[in-house]
Amino acid sequence: MTSTNASRLSPAPSLIPGREARARQRQRHGRLPARLARLAAVGVAVEFAGITIVSLVPGADRPHALPSGQLEHALAYGIAGATIAIAFRTARTRLLAAIPFALGAGAFELLQTFVPDRGPRLIDALASSSGLGAGLAAGAAGVALLARRRAISSRP
Repeated sequence: MTSTNASRLSPAPSLIPGREARARQRQRHGRLPARLARLAAVGVAVEFAGITIVSLVPGADRPHALPSGQLEHALAYGIAGATIAIAFRTARTRLLAAIPFALGAGAFELLQTFVPDRGPRLIDALASSSGLGAGLAAGAAGVALLARRRAISSRP
C-alpha cells in the first residue's frame, strides 16, 4: 500500500474522539456539568449524615422547622432524593444511591426506641420514603428538562 492510499484509509485526526471532543459532545447532549454532579454527590453524603444525626438525637435536642413531623421527614428526604438525581446520571445509579436512605428511614425509626423522648412511628418512615421518591422523581424531571433546554440552545 502506498502512502497516499494509507492516508486515504486512516481517519482524519479531527474525527478521532479525544478528551476535548468527548467533553464537547457531552455539552451538546445537555448533561449537567461534571463539577455540579461531583458537588451533589458530596451533598448526598452530607445529607445522609445530617439525617442520621437528627434522627437519633433526643427529642428535646432535635430542631423543629415545620409544624408537622411528617412534613419535616418528607422535605428532608425529598431534598436528598433531588440531590441524588443531580449527582447520578442513570436511573440505576440513582436507585442504588437511594437504597441507603430508604433503608435508613426504617432503621432510624426502629433505633429511636433507644433514644430518650423518641419513639418509632410507621407514619414517619412512610413520610420519609414518600419524600425520597418524590424528590427523586422531581430531581430527575428537572435534570431532564435542563438537559433538554441545554441541548436545544446549543444547536447551530
